[in-house]
Amino acid sequence: MALDTVDRFLDTATKSGGAGSATVLRLRNGLRLVHQAVPHLAAVSVSVWVDAGTATEPAAGVAHALEHMVFRGSAAVAPGELDAVVEMCGGFSHAATAADSVQFGLTVPADRLAIALNCLGDLLLTASLDPEEWEQERAVIHHEIAEAAGDGGLAVYQALLEAVFPSGANSRDILGSAADLDRLELDTLRQFHQARYRPENLVVAVVGGVSLGATVGMVEEAFAGPWGTPAGVLPAASLMAAPASPQTLTVPGLGTTLWWLGWAGPATSGWREVAALELASAVLGEGRLSRLVATLREDWGWVTDIGTAFTPWRTGGLFVLRAQLAAERLPAVMPVVHNLVQSLWTEGFTVGEWQRAQRSLKNQFAFAMEDPSQLAAFLGYQVLAENTDWVADWSRTYPSLVEELTPEFVQSVAQTYLGRSPAMVTAHPA
Repeated sequence: MALDTVDRFLDTATKSGGAGSATVLRLRNGLRLVHQAVPHLAAVSVSVWVDAGTATEPAAGVAHALEHMVFRGSAAVAPGELDAVVEMCGGFSHAATAADSVQFGLTVPADRLAIALNCLGDLLLTASLDPEEWEQERAVIHHEIAEAAGDGGLAVYQALLEAVFPSGANSRDILGSAADLDRLELDTLRQFHQARYRPENLVVAVVGGVSLGATVGMVEEAFAGPWGTPAGVLPAASLMAAPASPQTLTVPGLGTTLWWLGWAGPATSGWREVAALELASAVLGEGRLSRLVATLREDWGWVTDIGTAFTPWRTGGLFVLRAQLAAERLPAVMPVVHNLVQSLWTEGFTVGEWQRAQRSLKNQFAFAMEDPSQLAAFLGYQVLAENTDWVADWSRTYPSLVEELTPEFVQSVAQTYLGRSPAMVTAHPA
């Protein structure tokens, strides 16, 4: 399909050229398409983002259960058929549920893209949600919940989310409990699917050895519908009451004590603050040369592992400091950590720290974007988050943002978010 023909189907189109810029289109049905050509690649990666995360679900576990059920077939696609199409050509697929979204991804040779897209599109739009398939998949999810219950790190992370976001979407348990799953009716999944899996809630990102014209034609065919009619506004799920902080857990299977701190941070819409906290995290707790690791692990040997990370979502961000240590060390470690966190704004940064952190952030971004599946996921999520400006010139936007940060701004952002009292969760072996 030629580009001048494509334009007749579009309400808006932002076109740009070059290896580090992508094309963003909105089709007439409301679906948003992101395309990045990488002509030398024989493979194509697709990332479909749906605004149907746990923040939008009417009961605990619905968003995740529907993610599973999508693969259980439609009128035109048999259960397991998409996996067979992808695996027979050496490709791979995946799916994941988060608070603010659900993602479906696949990578296939370019000559198998059309059939893979048709299968995926039909499953997403017209999932059968068959009662027998639901009972089989319910058992699969029960097994997943049981496995998660034995993961000490996951238990600490969930407790931290609930402490940091006591009344927010980010604190919802993605899997739900076994009791939640037992109560979950297929009609609830059908209503949620009808209301959320609609073109205006979808972003399709395509990266690899396929032209824009061919991509638009395939996406239009795969996601042509029929689309359901929204089932009305679904009631919000009730949120758990905020647990007391600090919390102490006893977790079977742990080999040592885990101590985690958490602070709420900016959402993806505040990308300058996001980049500032990412740089602060690099200085504080990422890598052997960071302040926490160098002091508490390398020099003093008080912890076996320690680090920080900042994760932004559309619904807010989470800055985590996690340590693994012997329980008797904790009273001595706590004030040192407190002082090192405060040093971000009280002492500032050495030239060496600043240059290392900037270089690390820019290189990590560049290395990640060399993987077409990660690039497709990044581009699709940014469009879902309404950060279209990022996509138009993605290879330069983030590195430029990091380069333009000043120590004074990072100090101010660190104090604003990390100067608050953190949520604290400690987990001891049973």
